[in-house]
Parts: sequence; C-alpha cells; structure tokens
Amino acid sequence: MGEMIKNLLLPYKIPLIIGGIIILCVIAWWISCQFPVSSYIDDFLNQRYSEIKKQYENDIKERDKKIEELNSKLEISNGKIQKLTTEIDVLRKKKESINEPKTIKETKDRLRGLGFNPR
Repeated sequence: MGEMIKNLLLPYKIPLIIGGIIILCVIAWWISCQFPVSSYIDDFLNQRYSEIKKQYENDIKERDKKIEELNSKLEISNGKIQKLTTEIDVLRKKKESINEPKTIKETKDRLRGLGFNPR
C-alpha cells in the first residue's frame, strides 16, 4: 500500500511542495494579522514621538530664554558703548579747544584749577 501511494504522489511531488509552501505562507500571514504586534509598535512609536517632541519644545523654550537674556545684556552694553562714545567725543572736543596760556596769570589760574598751588 505504501508503494501505491508513492506511485500516485510521484508525478504530483513539485505541485504538492509548492502548494504546501503557499498554505504555510497564508497561515503565517493570518497569524501575523491576528496578533496586534503592529499596534504595540505604533503605540510605542507614538509615545516616544510625543516624549521627543516635548523635550524638543522644552529645549527651544530654554534657548529662547537664553537668547532674550543675551539680547537684553547686548542692549545694555550697546547703551554703555554709546554713552562712552559720546563722552569720548566731548573730551576730544575739549582737548582740541585747549589753547596755550598767553599770560602768566592765565597759567596760574589753570594750575590752581587742576589742584596745584603755584607761587
């Protein structure tokens, strides 16, 4: 009886192997659709995405605060620079307007103005 089955199945050997492979593929596909592995992965990815997005937004807020602080310091520094520049210009104009004293009395008055007491 075993030889009779062998003789019957011998010409159908390749189609039976191909059919078996197709049936195994269909069963594997059906099993993969039944288990919600993809939904677990999607949930994990969505959770991770929201965590990364939240961290990114926090980093951006922190950097924006630092930028605002630095901009305020920059404005203060620019104000100081502007003030010092005007003072320098005033002092240069005063320096240029200084003439040599023409008389001895004028020389003594200038020295007294600087805190010296000439004779």
